[in-house]
Amino acid sequence: MSNIALANNTSSSYSYNSSPNPAKLIESLRHLGYDNYSALADIIDNSFDAEASHIKVLIRQKNKQQEIIIADNGHGMDAHILGQAIRLGSNTEKNAESDLGKFGMGLCTASLSICRQTTVITKTADGKMLKAVNDVDEVIRQNAFVSYLGEPTFEDKALFEELLGDSESGTVIALRKCDNLSHSSNTTNFANLAIKEFARIFRNFIKAGIKISVNDKELSAIDPLEWDDPKTEHYDDGFIEIEVANEDGKTVTEKVAIKLAFLKPNEEKGEKERDFNQRTQGFYVMRNNREILSANALGLFIKHNYLNRFRGEISFSGNLDKLFGINFTKKNVAMHQSLSDKLAAYISPQVASIKNREQKKTRKETPENITEIHQDAAKEIGKKAKLLMRPKAPKEKRESTGETPERKSSATEPNRTREPGENKQEGFAANCEFKAASMGTGGVMFDSEQRGRTTVITYNSDHPFYQKFILGYGETDRGLVAGIDYLIYSLACAELAQNLEEDDVAQLVNNFKTIVSTNLRTLLS
Repeated sequence: MSNIALANNTSSSYSYNSSPNPAKLIESLRHLGYDNYSALADIIDNSFDAEASHIKVLIRQKNKQQEIIIADNGHGMDAHILGQAIRLGSNTEKNAESDLGKFGMGLCTASLSICRQTTVITKTADGKMLKAVNDVDEVIRQNAFVSYLGEPTFEDKALFEELLGDSESGTVIALRKCDNLSHSSNTTNFANLAIKEFARIFRNFIKAGIKISVNDKELSAIDPLEWDDPKTEHYDDGFIEIEVANEDGKTVTEKVAIKLAFLKPNEEKGEKERDFNQRTQGFYVMRNNREILSANALGLFIKHNYLNRFRGEISFSGNLDKLFGINFTKKNVAMHQSLSDKLAAYISPQVASIKNREQKKTRKETPENITEIHQDAAKEIGKKAKLLMRPKAPKEKRESTGETPERKSSATEPNRTREPGENKQEGFAANCEFKAASMGTGGVMFDSEQRGRTTVITYNSDHPFYQKFILGYGETDRGLVAGIDYLIYSLACAELAQNLEEDDVAQLVNNFKTIVSTNLRTLLS
């Protein structure tokens, strides 16, 4: 079976060298889940930990090859720290409450995900300058994890001076032989997107006065919550407390800060220009003041068009990394259930309140009486109701009063008040009711709900689909309108038949409607 002796057999047990094959492993390490921008952000983290006040990023073509250079005027590295920095699993002191690095993997794995050669030129306050190089091809050639560590060349010193001038200390990291760039053919597009990403990810550091530039363009902080804008509604600015064990095993209390904001529309810019959509709504998660996750629902709510202006921020220190489930790429979270439950109890009711408020505010019934337009479709649906696959009527929720309930009057009693959805149209049972309401130009083209046995479909009167097909043909081509009503009714039944109490199902259905509505809006405009 194996040539490794069992550990409990003391007479024959021995140590076995199970070191990985470097040539095989180095290529595997290049595909650990980084995207280009999160990888570069991970490298930039080291500049903040080095207490730099100015960080420069250059994305350029040189000798017909793309290269990326990150330079900072931090305190630099001596031979020991540099040696640790260029190895996998570096062993350097880290402060969980403030440092952005943690796992000793950032520089190596992040650079590997982008390029095949990483050069580090660093200078400490005593004037000592050193150079280190990691080269994938050299590791493969020697089949060993090897690096160069020694004196910089004249060209290296010239590059350091070009970027950092006469700074008494600092570090330059050059990523060369870049073969994993997402915009490999367009350096300008890559740089422009990097500007937006870094301005948002490192916004708190920029606000604190640290300068970051990309291709000589100094970044201004981008706050997705627009918290300082007087038009932004500060819905909540609080925190929850979490008890965790520190490194000494003592129980300490940590705070998770929470901001909930609702952005106000700006008449000078349209919703599309300001990125008011499902892609940007959600939570922006901050670890030690640095964003690690953007626009994510975190399982705390279901994205919806009524929440397009909702933004949240969750901030915590590195002491809570284990509860948040942070890995070395620092680009996602996998929260422990206890933390998720506590956040849900605090946040979810507030987001639901925002959604309900906006729904009431935006869904204004239109003045047009459209019952007649949809009469043909409603009649046919009523006639064939028993043949159709329809959603089940929701169970009625009653509050217990402790008293014997009175017997309900029959449907034939003249004074009986009908519940919503039980109304009649032209003498036939209304198994389907069509309405119209203003839901905004960016809203879905229809909403649906089940009221008793009646499926209620509300068209978005602001959507061009409604304007061109329902109102446009309502008086001249009832057959076309009826056909559209049948299609929308069938989609509504399919939607309502799903278990929308499950977050994944509700999000899938909502995404489907959003994509259909968005594409139709574009094609019909």
